[in-house]
Amino acid sequence: MPTNFFTMNRILFAFLFCCLCFSIHGHAQLYINGGSIYLDSGAAVNIKGDLLSVQSINGSGKVIMNGTSGQNLNMGGNLIPGLEIDNSQSVTLASNLKIQNQLSFVNGKIVTGNNEVTLASNMTCNGMGAGKMIDVSGGGIVYKEVASNITNAEIPVGLTNAYNPVYITTNATSYQNAKLSIRAVAIKHPELPVGSTDYLKVYWPVTRTGITGNVSVSGQYNNTSDVTGSKTNLIGSFFDGNQWTTSGESHDASLNKVGMPITGTGGVLTGINNGGLVNIKAMIQGYYMGANAMQ
Repeated sequence: MPTNFFTMNRILFAFLFCCLCFSIHGHAQLYINGGSIYLDSGAAVNIKGDLLSVQSINGSGKVIMNGTSGQNLNMGGNLIPGLEIDNSQSVTLASNLKIQNQLSFVNGKIVTGNNEVTLASNMTCNGMGAGKMIDVSGGGIVYKEVASNITNAEIPVGLTNAYNPVYITTNATSYQNAKLSIRAVAIKHPELPVGSTDYLKVYWPVTRTGITGNVSVSGQYNNTSDVTGSKTNLIGSFFDGNQWTTSGESHDASLNKVGMPITGTGGVLTGINNGGLVNIKAMIQGYYMGANAMQ
């Protein structure tokens, strides 16, 4: 066989051996700074301490962050095939991160700080919920790549102790390097309409790029902590930076959800009462000609 085949095998073996020793004995930092790292299907590497890598980890296996104290994950913006969070003290990002195949939550959460997490187009998420999420309260952003139409894809974002996921549905004719950015902010929107007596104390900034067609999102709020007034009065509302609209909105008080189409390059989704937005059509009496028309 070629020499480079044996060289690669030695690198892979050395890496897995180091990871095994690290998993059993170490709580220090694992530093990957050379070689080609590949995790085959079904392979899992347990990390008890911090993980620092200057290159992508390839393959279809996964890295399990399962320390007993807070861990740091620094991939330098590089790719990781699969990631499992099993640390009740959570995992904090020290750089941007892209996840290719799967993100799983067993215990704890990913704390982004002001970093970005990119979820590849075909990847899956599971196990998310309260306390098991991507915590973007530090200003982080989650990017969801989209290569084909998706239905009700759950983006597991949250804020500190609250789970506030976004669900995405697309019906588009083309995707060109397409992605959506999702954030959550734990206050009422600062530019709510004057008549907003019932509103959410959370909103979701969403942007879209590379998508020709329709994009709709819904946000899930918490039953009591996120609501001022009555949640039964809340409807989906969208702010594009200039004006509010409820056209095409959806709401479900039983599921604590509000939804809206995301038009243009994006905007903000939240929930307010219908009295906050009033559409008035006025006609001058002398020019009224009947049938809802003027001359």
